[in-house]
Amino acid sequence: MFLKRYLVYAGVLLLLVLSVSVGTKNVSSRELPDASSAGFVEKLYRLDCGHSLANDQSVWTPGENQGHSIEFSSTCWLVERGNQWLLWDTGVPEATVNDPNGWSTLPKLIVYRLDKTLTSQLAEIGLKPSDVAYVAISHTHGDHIGNVGLFPDARILMQRAEYEWIHGSNGPNENVNQLMALARRLLGSRV
Repeated sequence: MFLKRYLVYAGVLLLLVLSVSVGTKNVSSRELPDASSAGFVEKLYRLDCGHSLANDQSVWTPGENQGHSIEFSSTCWLVERGNQWLLWDTGVPEATVNDPNGWSTLPKLIVYRLDKTLTSQLAEIGLKPSDVAYVAISHTHGDHIGNVGLFPDARILMQRAEYEWIHGSNGPNENVNQLMALARRLLGSRV
């Protein structure tokens, strides 16, 4: 239930980011905006930003699937609109690429792996990290912010709740504290 709700939330947020710049004309709910003034994107790329194996699905589905493993993929989205690029999430840290041990902040729970770097995927499109003007962060877990440091000139977009969480006092247990410390380290002075 939580995972399904999260995926729907992430999808809706992505659509909102993509449609932020719809024209200024007031439009009733019955008519479509004028295509000449609507906020369309020129290109949308799905980037492979890692994958993981968690050993206890019940962390995401409380009361269900205890002890069952679950695989996740970390997808980043690269959006071109006009002459600007927006990157949605930055994935698992590039230092993880092809590491047989993977990367983890909570090794008893989840291990992340990376087959291709974000930098190499941008290069395949003809871009470098400095070409990205905006980095939008869905949430501040390491598999979503692992490469924020590659984009020192990009403007960071994040929810206020996420900002307040990483700058707040310690959490209720050591796992939460580890996640908060990692977010602080990966984001550094960016936020």
